[in-house]
Amino acid sequence: MTEAIKRKKTKIISFRVTHEEYAQIERVALATGEGPNNWSRNIALTAAREGSGLTKTDRLLYEEIARVRYLVERGFRLLLALRDYRNDLEPSVCRTQLFTSLE
Repeated sequence: MTEAIKRKKTKIISFRVTHEEYAQIERVALATGEGPNNWSRNIALTAAREGSGLTKTDRLLYEEIARVRYLVERGFRLLLALRDYRNDLEPSVCRTQLFTSLE
């Protein structure tokens, strides 16, 4: 026996949809090889187990923070590279000035 048969299901969840919404649900459900009721049940249970994830606003905020973080990191890398470049130049500039002042 499967686990679904072993556990007795005693609670009912129902909701109303328009004809258009039902047609959409039915089309997607049939494409996955399930009926509309089982498909809706599986979707609801999956969302309940995994959580709803990020809302659209949360996702946009997350993306913006990621972009800003990337730009800040790139900016610091450029600044450090410029500092290292200047440090490489300064000793040679100092040596040139030292030799010209000795002559």
